[in-house]
Amino acid sequence: DRSTTYILYGLTRTGKSSILDYLCKRINKKNVKENTYKKILTFKWDLSKIPYKNSKPSILWTNLLETRIYECLSEDLAHAIVNSYPNKELPSPDNYNQMYLRIIIDTLNNYNYIPLITIDEFSYIRKMLEEGLVDATFIKNLRDLALEGKACFVYAGTYDIKDLPKEKDFGLAGVMNNTTPMHINEIEPQYANELIDACPYIFFDKRAKDYIRALS
Repeated sequence: DRSTTYILYGLTRTGKSSILDYLCKRINKKNVKENTYKKILTFKWDLSKIPYKNSKPSILWTNLLETRIYECLSEDLAHAIVNSYPNKELPSPDNYNQMYLRIIIDTLNNYNYIPLITIDEFSYIRKMLEEGLVDATFIKNLRDLALEGKACFVYAGTYDIKDLPKEKDFGLAGVMNNTTPMHINEIEPQYANELIDACPYIFFDKRAKDYIRALS
């Protein structure tokens, strides 16, 4: 269900980031079941990589949109997105804002792509809200894009994010009503085995694999 945004939460080092990486790798450019003309295109945001102290929204959006989406696109899609921007050119770093997210997603939709954006370390959203780097419209826009079927999202973070949908602070009441929390504390053996082999550059001997399975 693309309209549902899943919140993966749990202790640190329980495999949440690995699950996001594996999800992106597994379904990238796969056909959408209900419409085989459309494909999923995956991207990953990591809020821990964005400064929230003495920062400004344009730095956030330059990272999320230019670094994490635009620079990951094929030349044809990147060109199409630039042509959709005002003045048909990339905005300067000081001018990036969340308006450009919808332009990017609308353009990808026009090319029959549905973006899946995983947002790791989503717990940092609270610090960003406290510092005024984002407000409730940040999450509201993600919700609206999901409910409209234009994009889908998966958040991951520590235990504190599971209560975000219930919070009245920062104007969040109601803006996360499409979210479903999922507690990550163990991984089924089949998926643990797949995660072990998810990165081709890391090799584990049998003893290490057995230990990982035991921990999962």
